[in-house]
This record gives sequence, C-alpha cells and structure tokens, in this order.
Amino acid sequence: MQEKFFILQFFYLCFLPGIVLSQNLPDNDSVYITGATAPLFSSNEILDISIYFDDLKALKKDLSDNPSTHKAQLLIHNPDSENIFNIKVSTRGIFRKDPSHCNFPPLKLDFRKQELDNTIFEDQNRLKLVTHCRSGNLEYDQFVIQEYLAYRIYNILTEKSFRVRLARVTYIDNRHKIKDLTRYAFLIEDVDDMAKRNCCTHVDLNNIPQNYTDYFFENLVSVFQYMIGNTDWSVPGMHNIKLIMEKPDHRPVPVPYDFDFSGIVNPPYAVPNAKFGIESVDVRLFRGYERPIEDLQRVFDYILTKQDEIMRLYENSPLSLEQKKRAMDYLDEFFMIISDEELIKKEFVSVGRKYN
Repeated sequence: MQEKFFILQFFYLCFLPGIVLSQNLPDNDSVYITGATAPLFSSNEILDISIYFDDLKALKKDLSDNPSTHKAQLLIHNPDSENIFNIKVSTRGIFRKDPSHCNFPPLKLDFRKQELDNTIFEDQNRLKLVTHCRSGNLEYDQFVIQEYLAYRIYNILTEKSFRVRLARVTYIDNRHKIKDLTRYAFLIEDVDDMAKRNCCTHVDLNNIPQNYTDYFFENLVSVFQYMIGNTDWSVPGMHNIKLIMEKPDHRPVPVPYDFDFSGIVNPPYAVPNAKFGIESVDVRLFRGYERPIEDLQRVFDYILTKQDEIMRLYENSPLSLEQKKRAMDYLDEFFMIISDEELIKKEFVSVGRKYN
C-alpha cells in the first residue's frame, strides 16, 4: 500500500505541472454522486446518548500521544427501545487534548462489530466524538453546535464531505469520582467510509501542492473556507484536509474537516496564524489560488443556489438566539460579497495565491 501511495505522489509531483489548470467546472449533479449512507448518518435527528465509563477520571488524565483504551458502555435512548454497546474509549487530537486549552478532551469510540448488526451503528467501527472542550461553561455547547453546522454547510455543497451526527451525551463515571455531565457533541464519519460512499479511495499524498488537486473542488474548498472564515488548513501539509481519489489517473479531491478555528465558530481559544496578518479568526481571508474571474463566478453562482438551504439550516438549529443571529449575519455578509463584482475582485481576485 505504501508503494502505491509513493507512485501516486511521484506522478502528481512530476507530471501534473504540465496539465492545463483552467479547465471546465463540472455540472452541479457531479458534486452529488454518492453511494449508500450508513444508518448513523442517514438522519439529522439529535441522538440521546449515555456513556458509562469504568473510570472517567483516568480517561481524562490519559493525554499522551499514545493513549490507552478505556472500557465503557454506550447507551442509545430510543423511544421504542434502548441499545447498549460495549465500547473502548481513548482520548485523541492535539490542541483540544491539551488541558491548558480544554478540560474535557475529544474522544475516539471503538465498537465491537459483532454487536452492531441491525442497529444505528451498523457498518461502523471507530468513530471520532467531538466534545464540548470546557465543562464549566455552557457557552462551549454553542461552539460544538456551530462547528457541527459548518460540516453541514459543506454537506449541502457536496457529498464529498464528512457526514456528522449531533448528539446530547451524558457522561457517567461508574466510580462516582466525577459528577454526571450532559453536553452537546457530534460524531464524524470515518474517512474510509466517506471515501467509499463517494466511490473513491482515501490516499495519503503529503506535500502535494494545493493547485494539483481537482480543479473544481480545490476552488470549492477555498471558497467554503473563506465563507466560514477558516484559515486553519493546508493541502500540502495535510492539515485538516483529507484526499480522496476515484481513479489513479484522476486528481485527488481535497475534503476539509475540523472547523473550530473558523470565524463562524469563534471560540475563545481560536487565534489566527500570525503569518496571515489578520487580527482575529472572524476576519475572512481567501487562501485559494489566482483564478480566472469567470471560474470563480461559476463557484459563487453554484453556492448561491444553496443559500436558502444553508440559511434554513441555521434557522432550524438548536443554537441560542444570540449565536444563531451572529452566524446568520456572518453568512449574510459572505453572500453579499459574492454577489458584488467589486467585492469579488477585492476579496478573491486581488489576493489569489500565485503559482511558484
């Protein structure tokens, strides 16, 4: 497998520079080609979950680069019945696992496959759980929902995106060393499942230049990241980006994830990289490449067809009224910018990155 990835990386680095980059954008329908969706991600209904930990205190302290797995039971509360799953849980991540930033770490849930048939977790194995970061401040629930909604925006724009499922999770320590805690969290689709659903394969191609990825999706990702005010991503560094590929002779498609450092989420710990010269994460900065304005306009026109659906997503969300208004105002500003030719030139055309 590593040999295959090396060959693919060699191909892209050595032969793609000669390919003409100003190619036609695909029809809108091609953005939505997809296979079957797993039961967990086939609904947007909020899950009601309880997780009983053998020792939650020990889990929260297990913050090494190679954390142990900890035994737990996950209970799904359904109107008709309750399903109990024996799972193993470990901490994960980098920034949010640091106790100076968050006192409740993100988690990885490892299921027993033999327990999952004919349940909501059928076809799952390991799942990332994005948690609330700080237990003593209910405002952090709002940041969880905001990040979840950022994923949902990109779901609206393309199926080549990570599905997510919002949940209300009650964390219970069987040793009673920590008080029961109920907070919002969300589950993220596994990268291989996301690739398979899109008839693709997940590939690791470190140091691949951003402009050597699929032309349409590179543009879409760059504009989407501008939309939500996110500069915390990199294709060459594979930072908050995964690559999927349909065929070996196709360019890889970048798929973004991890949006908590975006302006639309805007948690207290989020600060922009100093090299970008912006004072806060809610200041938008386009990090895409210089493109013909007509190519950008076709991306803008496509996104504008999704404007009403995106705004309804927020109108119907469980955000507080204050957070809902802030997010919708932030999105309204984006839609105003991409509807104004002069603002498009200022925000996109004049700042587009040059080819080396």
